[in-house]
Formats: sequence, C-alpha cells, structure tokens
Amino acid sequence: MLNLGLLGQGISHSKSPQMYQYLLGEVNYKLFDLENPPKLTTFWKGLDGLSITAPFKKEYLSEVEITGKKCQSINTIKYQDGKFIGISTDYLALRDIFITDLIKYSKIYIYLLGDGVMAQISKLIFEELGIAFEQFDRKRFGDISKLDLKRDRKEQIIVANSCSRDFYFQGKITENTIFFDYNYSISYPFYQFRDGTDLLVRQARYAISFWLNQF
Repeated sequence: MLNLGLLGQGISHSKSPQMYQYLLGEVNYKLFDLENPPKLTTFWKGLDGLSITAPFKKEYLSEVEITGKKCQSINTIKYQDGKFIGISTDYLALRDIFITDLIKYSKIYIYLLGDGVMAQISKLIFEELGIAFEQFDRKRFGDISKLDLKRDRKEQIIVANSCSRDFYFQGKITENTIFFDYNYSISYPFYQFRDGTDLLVRQARYAISFWLNQF
C-alpha cells in the first residue's frame, strides 16, 4: 500500500484522497495543510510520493532534480536513489486535454484568465501547439471577473480559467464559447462548460505512474 500526501494551504476541500482511493484501491493518503512550506529533508518520513498544490508549487525547485518538461514549477515529488525528483503532472495532464479533446476543432482561439502557475503552464502548451491566445490578469486589467468576451471570431473560442477556486467569472461570452475552468469545485450555467475533474484524474494517473517508475 502506497503512503501518499498532498501539501498545500487551505486544502480541506480537496478530492485527492477519494481520487487516489478510486484509482489505487487501498492507499494511505494524508493532507498536509500548512501555512509555510516545510524542508523536504525533515518533512519526508514514510512517504512514497507527495503532491503539491498552491501556493507551494515553486518552493522546491532548488531542492529537487526536475525531470520531464521544465515548467518552473513542480507538483509531484518522489525520493529515489538518495535524491528528490520532481515533475509537473499539471503540464502533462493539461497538454493531454488540449491535444485529445480541444484541439480537435480546426481552429481555436483562447482567452486565458489568470497569471499564476497554471497560466504559465497553459501559455507554454499553447505556444508548443501553435494555439493563438490572449491573456487577461488582474494586474493589468483589474477586475477580470466581469470581462466582456463576447467577440465575433471565426475560430472556436475557449475561455480557459486558471485562477484559483475563489474566482468566479460573471462576464459575457458567446453561446458557442467553451468555458474551461481548471477548478473542479465550481459550476457555471454556460451551455458549453467544462470543469477540472478530468484534469485532476489525468494528473493523478500521471503521478501514480511517476511514483511507480512506470515512465
């Protein structure tokens, strides 16, 4: 049985324990809801793997050997051969979704909301896949929750919300716009709405493969 954990702040709402139990059956999963990031060398006791969420995804970049795509953030860690190794399953899972589900439209245009870790990963993916996008963040545009994104475009429009779960979009979009919220605890009345549940599942599957040395 694997001993896993999630490190973050304000994570009592997390569905990760149920998710890993569903995927693995028996698992010992613990939430580490902390105000400050602990030192891995003193914190890592009896763990087979650790997931990291906001606001700590950039805290351990200098303490781990990063494998896979260099995203300037990591959300999955293991200890192997005397060293900590980290990876971004955020990148792997989100890239999967755009390749398998969303890029199927002949032409798409994305309005990206936010400028945090997930926004940075999103931009990396969009640039790799050649997807045109505009980014809106609170630093440059103020209150982006009430943006008017009702634009006349020939492409399939996707609004990708990378903001934290306390953000709720109340702006305007066209009826055929796909609203993709990376969070899984929020719902919207939009005709084409997609939440982050699938993103969470794909992240978990990649994390399990990483911890079990399957890729």
